[in-house]
Amino acid sequence: MIEIKCKNCSKIFKDYKSNNKKFCSHKCYSFSLEGKIPWNKDLKGYNTGHIVSKETKKKISKANSIALLGNIPWNKGKKGLQVAWNKGLKGYNAGNKHVNWKGGQDLIFTIRNCFEYRQWRSDIYTRDNFTCQECGDNKGGNLHAHHIKMFSIILKQYDIQTIQEAEHCEELWNINNGITWCKECHEEFHKQNASINSDT
Repeated sequence: MIEIKCKNCSKIFKDYKSNNKKFCSHKCYSFSLEGKIPWNKDLKGYNTGHIVSKETKKKISKANSIALLGNIPWNKGKKGLQVAWNKGLKGYNAGNKHVNWKGGQDLIFTIRNCFEYRQWRSDIYTRDNFTCQECGDNKGGNLHAHHIKMFSIILKQYDIQTIQEAEHCEELWNINNGITWCKECHEEFHKQNASINSDT
């Protein structure tokens, strides 16, 4: 502990040297700031109280208030709130623009959510009496409609690139190419299929 003289009120107080204190209280620190211009004055969205020179303030203002893309202020229309730098850039990080893109996943997702797929799945369940065709129980449980000839193989065979092409592919919606399985049997099939593919 060392004795320190407050830079505002000249009061002597004790504190550790490593804390590098210059004021005896927060009140004295606040008084010392009177008349000084905070570096973030007029910069909406900043709430830090550091004091810097006017030159540095200008540099920070220019660097931080302009987004990297399109020269759009990062907090435009959001007073006091920080928003994502890619807000409003629709699809910037989606689909084939994503770093983990492997091709075709968005098409498969679209197909699985279209009316034809839901109708095909419903027809399979109805034909199989909502019963797993592998284990026989799980009636009305967590069921999956599985393509006997794999979904991805049909898409490759007919070179399907769009949802419109998929809707007109008869083999994709043929109920003879579908079977009802419970979740467990379906997962077991794909595990075995994956292990066979890895061995070959």
